[in-house]
Amino acid sequence: MSVHKLDHRLFEVMKAEHEELGALLREVRGQITSPDRTKREMAKSVAQLADLCGMHFNREEEGGYLREALLASPWLAEQVRTLREEHEALLEAIESLRVLTQSGVESPAWWTRVRDDFEQFAVGLGQHEAKENLLVQQAFCDDLGQGD
Repeated sequence: MSVHKLDHRLFEVMKAEHEELGALLREVRGQITSPDRTKREMAKSVAQLADLCGMHFNREEEGGYLREALLASPWLAEQVRTLREEHEALLEAIESLRVLTQSGVESPAWWTRVRDDFEQFAVGLGQHEAKENLLVQQAFCDDLGQGD
């Protein structure tokens, strides 16, 4: 019986995409707190974040590490299913934020809502990424530490 090993390129892609998501989250957070903030720039950044999340989640599910983790460790099927469900919930949340930033009248109440919805999304995404990292470690624990 052969052991399924993680293609380290998949892990590197996942890591790079998580870093890109983190940078975009920091950018949006900075715009929310900036005294020079504009609704137009916020809408643009949130749209970029929504698009990146959609592409990232699709890659994870279709040809990325979630599929590889399941092949390597079928006993993780329930965790993989949960992560896929979280993708759907996170995409719904960021799409709602996209709609909010593209509509409504810019006001202090609007900015408060944008901030609150964004922070809720960001916390959820951070928790989700932590679960993904744990899944990779569980599926490939003997493989990730090699080559350091």
